[in-house]
Amino acid sequence: MLAYNLTSVDYVQPLVDICEKYSKYFKVDIVCGHYVVDGSSYLGVCSMCPNIVDIVPVLPERLDEGIEDKYFAFLQDVRRIGREHLENKE
Repeated sequence: MLAYNLTSVDYVQPLVDICEKYSKYFKVDIVCGHYVVDGSSYLGVCSMCPNIVDIVPVLPERLDEGIEDKYFAFLQDVRRIGREHLENKE
């Protein structure tokens, strides 16, 4: 689970793009309090603004090497866009 700051709708599209990129390997849920939306849903993720959300990849029960590689690449991509938002903010 990763925390992601959705302070504005400008941060939604990069997150949705990454979730869609990995959607054929695993599902990604975006969680805020008791609410859960599909990470590939632009309108769903927009409804979470402005909050800090949790990004929860829902992995299959059996992980093969390819899925593990995609999972770690997904985590790196999310961290990268988080860093980019921090750099742009400063």
